[in-house]
Amino acid sequence: AAAPSPPASQASEPRRRGRPPKGAASPPKSPRADKVRVLFTGVDVGAREQKCLRDMRAEQGTPRTATHVVTAPELKRTMKLLAAVSVADHVVSADWLYACGKAKAKVDEAAYAVVDAAREKEWRFSLAASLAANARGVKVLAGYAVAVAPGAHDVAKLPANPDLKDMVECAGGAFLRAPPTTPPEGSWPKGLLLVGLPELLVESSKSRAASKCLAALGNLQPATVAAVLEPAALYSTILAKKLDPKRCLKVPKSLKGKCL
Repeated sequence: AAAPSPPASQASEPRRRGRPPKGAASPPKSPRADKVRVLFTGVDVGAREQKCLRDMRAEQGTPRTATHVVTAPELKRTMKLLAAVSVADHVVSADWLYACGKAKAKVDEAAYAVVDAAREKEWRFSLAASLAANARGVKVLAGYAVAVAPGAHDVAKLPANPDLKDMVECAGGAFLRAPPTTPPEGSWPKGLLLVGLPELLVESSKSRAASKCLAALGNLQPATVAAVLEPAALYSTILAKKLDPKRCLKVPKSLKGKCL
């Protein structure tokens, strides 16, 4: 005997292929999912490169929006790279762009991925591992604020504040133009990272820059500073997505109470 038909209330209507059930929420679409945004750094951009972008229906990106960074095979620690390495999916050579232009579509990036073993060893990071961490949502500076130590600009050539802001915020941190005397409560639970230099932390120094730095540190609230880093150490932290305590500068004993 044939099986009895289910009651009308339980009968289900056939669904159209590819459509979600009625009333189901559609999955959010990533704004990065279907658009290639190319950031150039360390390479010349001319008519050929612009034509390739048009032919593959891509657009030029910024350090904050780039999906692909096109750069020279020998890595340079440019501010664009230091910002985009926290958000981009790929760092490739210009040959990838030319291949895309020829195909008039995005081609696989694997054969064009930049690998610079010498620079990666020198800067203590793996570019491939760093980019893979982006897909997992890793933000090495999340929970930190970053500020340039007073006096640092007087003794070293540091990037401009807008470039530092891009780099820090792409890595999940908060960039401050100056160390605040009273931090906003709960705004950066991991503390303040100061970008400084060893000579700024010498109490016996007669340098005006050192005096400026030490005075500013003395005005901070207790347990504010997470670490003082030289610029190169901060760059390596962002590239490797890991803060190495061994690279933190020593703070004078009189200011230990300002540190976490």
